[in-house]
Amino acid sequence: MEKINILIAIYEPDMSNHINQLVNSLKKKGNFEISIITVSNIIEKKLTHPVINLRNIKIFHNKMSFDDIKKLLKEKRYNIDDFMFREINLLKQKRNIVESKFEKYVNICNNLIKNNNINFIFNINEGIVNKAAFISSIILDIPFIYTDGSSLIEGMHISSKNMWNNRWIQKKYIYDNENEIITFVDKFRNRVIEKKPFIGWKENNTIIKYVSLLIKWLKEIRNDDYIRLSTLFNNQLVRLFNKFFFNIKYNEINDNDKYFIFPLHAADDAQITLRAVEFYDEAEVIKKCAEQLPDGYYIYVKEHPNWLNRYKKSWIKKIKKIKNVKLINYNENIHDLLKNAVGVITINSDVGWEAILHNKPVAVLADPFYNIDNVVFRIKTYSDLEVIYRQMINNQIDINFRKKVIYAALKSHRESNVMTIKNHGIEFLTDNKQIESFTDSLIKDIDEFNKERI
Repeated sequence: MEKINILIAIYEPDMSNHINQLVNSLKKKGNFEISIITVSNIIEKKLTHPVINLRNIKIFHNKMSFDDIKKLLKEKRYNIDDFMFREINLLKQKRNIVESKFEKYVNICNNLIKNNNINFIFNINEGIVNKAAFISSIILDIPFIYTDGSSLIEGMHISSKNMWNNRWIQKKYIYDNENEIITFVDKFRNRVIEKKPFIGWKENNTIIKYVSLLIKWLKEIRNDDYIRLSTLFNNQLVRLFNKFFFNIKYNEINDNDKYFIFPLHAADDAQITLRAVEFYDEAEVIKKCAEQLPDGYYIYVKEHPNWLNRYKKSWIKKIKKIKNVKLINYNENIHDLLKNAVGVITINSDVGWEAILHNKPVAVLADPFYNIDNVVFRIKTYSDLEVIYRQMINNQIDINFRKKVIYAALKSHRESNVMTIKNHGIEFLTDNKQIESFTDSLIKDIDEFNKERI
């Protein structure tokens, strides 16, 4: 086997053991040379393999200015501001500092890729080091394998070629045997609807979760490029304060209501802080959607279960004041709400996928993975909603084609998972069998890339 050089970008310290085992597994299974980059001193200490900490590199060949990077991305239809949105707006870092980091990290990645003859870049998550590696892959035309830890099937994962969009469904599966599709999808749908899975952390573990996260953040506060005191305050202490002192009064569900569901995103999720930043002010988005509602209809807004007590008070208050909008208690199971809903309006949420399983109409503002012709209604401007609402009320959907897309989405999953959600938060898997299976999936992705390039 010809040697393959892989660059791995890692920013989450909890991934360290997972990456250690993954590198060992890759080297055992083939002729792989691995380079690892990070911006975290903690990761540098935890990894047993050599790692390059971009943060600590003082001298580098600056061949591209920030303006050069911005211009090149624009030519390829990317917006550099999307990549910087989380650092500037959530982590409250100064724009000039973020621009300087991107310029430095991208140039280092470019040099590293050229000097080490990197063939592939492998990535999990969307930290600044991950985004720098992705930008380098665009500049140098290097295959990029983006793995998302979340998935639709427990114990499996999804992967794509692009961090910036969600297009991971392999459409070739849409055209498989129709009888097999119907049987497979009906079993999956029935199982999901019967189980009514709750995605996220349970409320009764809130205090334990807060304390464990606070301890973790305090330990890492001085050792990580991604963590600041302001971030600690915004993400944890404010959450605790809201939990006990900001009493949200939820609206009651009326069995006679005719309603559309609008699911809020977790405010730090890449689905909205990278892939749909123009819709980040969801209170304003809901207001504009509500203005087009037909008479006698409501929008039911539901918080994301992983972002409880962390939404801005001003957002919540604004949402509650919007005419014909109801804020529904987060404890309400989304599957029960979907059962009686007209449909779902969403930016990028997985609730749209769940609505598809329930044979409900879905209208999207951004580009979720299920954004496929004849599956969703696309909202290009808010004025489109007047017509789209009527189409959704009339339930104008192609159920048979939807089943084919559901089948294709499920078949596009890869063996093994990267992480699991525990009561205290996300836990990266280190089980040997899972790692071996995940490695096989990664090698399969590499093989598919190579076949496409022949």
